[in-house]
This record gives sequence, structure tokens and C-alpha cells, in this order.
Amino acid sequence: MFCATGFSNIPEIIEAFATAHFEENFNAAKEFCSYDSDLEQRDEINRFYKISPMDWIEHSALRAISNHAHITSPKGETLKLDLKAIRSASAFCEFTSRDLIRMEGSEPEILQVPQHYTYAYRIQIFPENDLMTEYLKYRDDHNVSEENRNIWDFVKTIGMHREHHLVPLFYEREGFTITLETFDYAERGNFIENDLFRNAARILRPFEGWAICVPTDYLSSDEYRSALSKKASEQDIGQTNSSGGRPDVLRRETREAFLAEYPNGRGDEPWLSVLRKINNITGHSVSVDTLKRAAKQQN
Repeated sequence: MFCATGFSNIPEIIEAFATAHFEENFNAAKEFCSYDSDLEQRDEINRFYKISPMDWIEHSALRAISNHAHITSPKGETLKLDLKAIRSASAFCEFTSRDLIRMEGSEPEILQVPQHYTYAYRIQIFPENDLMTEYLKYRDDHNVSEENRNIWDFVKTIGMHREHHLVPLFYEREGFTITLETFDYAERGNFIENDLFRNAARILRPFEGWAICVPTDYLSSDEYRSALSKKASEQDIGQTNSSGGRPDVLRRETREAFLAEYPNGRGDEPWLSVLRKINNITGHSVSVDTLKRAAKQQN
């Protein structure tokens, strides 16, 4: 929505990537959810919620400008932004709209999410049970076989195939201004992403309202043209899987290890001592805060 003179906004960069590669990435999303004899229907839904074509495209666009990103204040001040470090801290490709609406120990509940999130973050929020019902009805109506099933075919018929599934922790998608609204909202839940991002959030908070931008001259460079020529699904996103979300896995395994090792509670044993034992058992490296939340969580 705004940027300093000589700079360009992020939405136009993402639109350029989408124009060049949307169909390729839509097909990549379909392939990610394609039929597998070992893939149960619920796993297909898990994969569907994990990432969307527009998420792949946004990832490519932001990766392409990572070394050239700046932020501009509403008054026109401009600072260099280490976008690569911030996106690493935000655990990209992990926090999804499904996580956003999920309260610990329950099924996702759409009514818990503020209505403006749909527009500000351009995310797909569809009641999961309704999605499954409508998807199965679509398959029956169109005689789709088990081997040819693909939820993206259905989603395209209802016009929701260009929405995002990933929810950024430090910017919104209307003008790509810095905001920690999602991070603060997610603090109500039990999300490992917040543990990982908490220090970055502290650093970014004074810059809420500043817009992410890039020097316009860079957009005509060979480096940018090279990045634009590479379709987003070929980029190193590295973390998509069918588990339905890494936070759930880490929390569950940490909680199970804690309950097995301390069925009657930790007593007077220091949390750091407990943490070393649990991380050694699980092979993970969670924080004390994450361990405390996992230990407190109801079965």
C-alpha cells in the first residue's frame, strides 16, 4: 500500500510469480495430495492443509528478495531488513490456518478466528467437517474413483484454490506491513512456532506498521529474473509432509515422554534437569516453555 520512493511493494512481486507459475504450482499441490495406497483419506486432508499453490509462490517471491528486502515507515524512513533470518525464525511452511483455528485437544473451530483474518491474511478457513462432507459429495456426484481422488479438484470448483494455507507470524498480506497480530493471537494456543519466534517478535514489535519493500532497480536485475524463472515448487521449502503439522508431533512426543518418565509429576526436580532427560528420550530439542506446556496439557 505504501513504500519509499525508489522501492516497490511486495504484492506486485508475488503477482509476477503467480502469473508465471500458478498452474505449475497448482499441479504440484495436486501431486502432493495425489492418491497413494498407503495414504488414508484423513492424511490427504492433512496434506491439503499443509501448503497451497499461493504459499509456494509467496515463498519463492520472498526468497528471491531476501537479500534485498527493506522496510519503510509511514513517514518514509527506510531500513534494511534481514528477511532470511526472520523467515527462518518464523518456521516457514509450518504454521497453517488449521493450526490457527485449532484449540488444544479439540477439532478446528472456525468461529474462534477473527473474521478479518480471512481478508488480511488471504487464508482459506473452511470448517473441516464441512469440507470433508462436501468433498465426498463431489466425488460421489462426479463418480471419482479412489485412485483419481484429489481434493484440489474439488477446491477449484468452489473458487478457493488461490487462497493461502500458511499464516505468516510477522506480516499481513494486504500491504505486507509488519504486524504481530497472528503471533499474539497464537499465544493463546500451545504452538511451538511461538516459542521459536518469540525473540524475533520482540525485535520486530517496534516496527509494526512498516511496509516490506525492495529497491525497484533490483526487479530488473539478472538475479531477480533468474529467481522469477524458477517455479516455486522447485524451491527449497523442505518441510512439507503428511503428518498434519510438526507442532502436533513434537508436543505429543514430548508429552508422552514426560508422562512415561514422570507419571506422578516432576516433584522438586528442576525443569532444566527434566528438559535434558525428555529431549534425550525424544531426540527433539524443545524449550523449557514448550516442555511445561506439554506437561500441563490434558490427555
